[in-house]
Amino acid sequence: MPIRAQETSLPSSPNRERLWLALLLLGTALLAFWSLGSLPLVDVDEPVYGQVGKEMVHSGPAGWLTPHYGGLPWFDKPPLFYWLTALSMRLFGVSEFAARAPSALLAVGLVAVTYVLARRAYPQTPRAALWAGFALATSVQFFLLARAAVTDMTLAFTLTSALLALYTWTQVNQARWIVLAGVMTGLAALTKGPVALVLIGVQTIAFLCLTRQAKRLLSPALWGGFALCLLVGLPWFLLMIHLHGKLFIDGFLEANNVTRYLQAEHKETSNATYFFKFFPALFWPWALLLPSLLISAILRKRVSGPTLFLLLWSVLVFGFFSASQTKLITYIFPMYSSVAILLGRWLSEQVEKQKSRSASLAETLLLFIPLWLYALLAIVLAVALNIVGKKFGITVGTLLQWDFTLGGSAVAIIAFRRHSGVWLVPGTAMALFLLITWCSPTWKIREADVSERKMAVFAALTTPPDGVIHALGFKHPSLRYYSDQPVIYTDDHAAAALNIKQHPGVVYAMRTSDEDELREKYGVGNLEELWRYGRTVLVRAMPRKP
Repeated sequence: MPIRAQETSLPSSPNRERLWLALLLLGTALLAFWSLGSLPLVDVDEPVYGQVGKEMVHSGPAGWLTPHYGGLPWFDKPPLFYWLTALSMRLFGVSEFAARAPSALLAVGLVAVTYVLARRAYPQTPRAALWAGFALATSVQFFLLARAAVTDMTLAFTLTSALLALYTWTQVNQARWIVLAGVMTGLAALTKGPVALVLIGVQTIAFLCLTRQAKRLLSPALWGGFALCLLVGLPWFLLMIHLHGKLFIDGFLEANNVTRYLQAEHKETSNATYFFKFFPALFWPWALLLPSLLISAILRKRVSGPTLFLLLWSVLVFGFFSASQTKLITYIFPMYSSVAILLGRWLSEQVEKQKSRSASLAETLLLFIPLWLYALLAIVLAVALNIVGKKFGITVGTLLQWDFTLGGSAVAIIAFRRHSGVWLVPGTAMALFLLITWCSPTWKIREADVSERKMAVFAALTTPPDGVIHALGFKHPSLRYYSDQPVIYTDDHAAAALNIKQHPGVVYAMRTSDEDELREKYGVGNLEELWRYGRTVLVRAMPRKP
């Protein structure tokens, strides 16, 4: 594959660049931390991570080594994110804000690392780094994961930091960078598992081979970095095998890694095109420019070393998780930084060409393609939002806010188009920001659809301290998290009916449709409704009349 030197671009003032970087990081922090604790932990993932962190806070040193959920060992993920959550709860108290604060903080860190990686990859195009950070920070999935108590932001930060160190080492051959790469890869393994080592290992081998540096695979520094990765990541896994043996091997290594990769947990995700369908929406609004970026790359016919490095990582992450039988929409998030850098470099070039009036007609048309696509999508989205909003009882005021957001962004784009087509994307990003902030009150209104917080608090007040709460027909961990009591989840309606008939005082949380089924199909007549919220009802078994 031919490799060519990097193109040059007009340098920017260092002080001005630092100011823009500071504003970028400040804006990212505002997006990540603004009203971070206003929404309850969203089922089904957030309450689980929050519960494990909360149990760590209230446990001794042994509880920090072995994660626990509901008092039992929990090996769904390695401990790094649980440790961060527990530390946050120690600092800020047990709350939604504390559970999400690690992700929000690392989101700012990820933008900073992305900026540095872009700056090192394309030193002659400094504006590319700012564009890359801006594109990443204003994409849909970044915003959602920055405000979520899940592992994905931690994994993306550690892997991207490892990439930064690895790429720098390939350019300057200084051992300190491979040391950093080893440490960050080890931390990534403590976040997600062996997959981190596989991805970074394949990236290293492929890049060195494709750039005719295969001899460096035998470098003592590289093997030292690998040893350091094992030194950071391996001890916890060995300790868990020593302490828990088959329980850990079956629960984590086999069930949550090998089996999930080879067998689909949900049939609808086993399709190889799964990420092709969701990535454009999750990388919105910047996905609108990807067709133009792709066409431009094809027209170049050559690829530079930095571009090859970023392309390899993007293809590797996308391909590896597309081959997995179990897929979640967050799995490919670690490639967002590399895609954002490639896009940032392209945008920077377009700005320079527009300023120098050197852009060809074809390049200008490529830049404007997304404008018409966005206009069409804005109309479709506006109609869809109104239809869905009316179905779910969204207020007229909120619907008007949505419409004004989409319409206002379209007007802004058209107004800026006369000056530079590249303003299409900032206008769309601002529309995304307004849409998210204006929709946040709606999220609070729909709390019953995303969390059982209110139900759990009331259930805790009506259940004896040494009792349990039964959940029939749904498995929402928020019931466990917010009630601070054991929860027995079941889908067996017949067993639930028998339990209610025979044991007065038992408390069940269930959907209203399940309550109707118990009464009509199983003849349960001794139910007392304690609380009704949304589609969920809390009932207690009363003594049966003689």
